Amino acid sequence: NWADVQSSAGRADYFTAQSLAGQPIRTPDIGGLFSATVSAGDFTGLIQLLGQQGNVQILSSPRISTINNQKAVIKVGTDEFFVTDIDFNDNNSAVTATDRTSTSVELTPFFSGISLDVTPQISDSGAITLHVHPSVSEVNDQEKVITIGERDVTLPLARSTVRETDSVIRAESGQIVVIGGLIQDTSEDTTSAVPFFSDIPLVGELFKQRRFESRKSELVILIRPMVANAGQMQADVQASRERMNVLRDLLNSAESVKPQAETAPR
Repeated sequence: NWADVQSSAGRADYFTAQSLAGQPIRTPDIGGLFSATVSAGDFTGLIQLLGQQGNVQILSSPRISTINNQKAVIKVGTDEFFVTDIDFNDNNSAVTATDRTSTSVELTPFFSGISLDVTPQISDSGAITLHVHPSVSEVNDQEKVITIGERDVTLPLARSTVRETDSVIRAESGQIVVIGGLIQDTSEDTTSAVPFFSDIPLVGELFKQRRFESRKSELVILIRPMVANAGQMQADVQASRERMNVLRDLLNSAESVKPQAETAPR
């Protein structure tokens, strides 16, 4: 509930929401896909507010650079290959009395994961217009029996579920942009039973347990565009070096305290 998020923030201007058509909307009226700019210093405070609405899981936290009017692409996931075409060729020879069959299978990759396309456009005043296209795809396999000639072939086919949106957002440099409304409802019905006793007529239901679980999840995209100059880029490089040094020190300290194997005296 984004109205509760803004109420928890304690500021009426914390969210400046707009529909994908670019029209301003009030936070309590948010429904479906929307975009918003947030008056927050960093992602930590906003993520903590979102955590008050339920469990929060960070799927990816990349950082990329691009130039004006050029697309930047982020992809986090895997390519899974599935059969998309299969050919059978019967090679019959009357001279040698042989019957051989050659099979040709075509595999096609299906992406499963998160992809994000961002194209920035910077005005003379420094305002940034972002063309954002996030997509979340989940690929599962399903078996299907296909009859080819006189043969029944069972093939693992791809079943893809995609959540995506295409929006244009205007923000200032350093301002956090939120894209939300990509909601997915999932349900799971499981049954567990005691062997033998659950098969007894009438009383068998007493030895069965059914569990129905429903879950609603919303994909939220957080973007912080920044117009980088030479000084900013040098500061970012220095900050990255400092983080790497801290990480290296932590790894070295972990290696130094690792217990050594003791050898028994002979």
